[in-house]
Amino acid sequence: MDVFDLVEAMVKLGAPLFLFSWLLFSKLYDGGEINREGDNKETKRQLKAFNKKAKKKAKQGERTPIDRVMWHWSSFGGGFYGLAALWTFIVIEVKDIFSFVFFFPGLDVLFEGGLVDLLVNVLVNQISNAISALVWFSYWPSQSVLIWVIVAYLGYWLGMDLAKKGYAIPIQEWVEATKRWFD
Repeated sequence: MDVFDLVEAMVKLGAPLFLFSWLLFSKLYDGGEINREGDNKETKRQLKAFNKKAKKKAKQGERTPIDRVMWHWSSFGGGFYGLAALWTFIVIEVKDIFSFVFFFPGLDVLFEGGLVDLLVNVLVNQISNAISALVWFSYWPSQSVLIWVIVAYLGYWLGMDLAKKGYAIPIQEWVEATKRWFD
């Protein structure tokens, strides 16, 4: 393991999991889904209850953008593992989209096997991406998988802990400051 591997793990996995866990758990705590005063066992129990509720809500068709993220998180298992899998899935999908857009093979190549073949290929790609996301620890490039897992967990835990303590992300203040820069 070298310093560059650690920095890469922090940038590609630790920081995004920190941010996502902070945002998601802040929403759960602020919405009353999870009690801030509960211990770790109570938080896990309430998170499992939330996951069941999110899946039920999704089946009923109530899906705002944040509900979609919450549902995907819970469909990957919720908690640390689910968030790491969700982030990995997002990275894989974004890479696929950029690859498709910037290296577009042409309509003749896409439809050379017919429409059914195209749809089957898309479905197989989605299943492959989901499986890669589920084994997220093997997706990320590393000489030391353990370091990546530890960095990912620390990012997740730190974000969850800051959300539990009630630290808010001053997004509105950032937006206002950004507007002042351009005025």
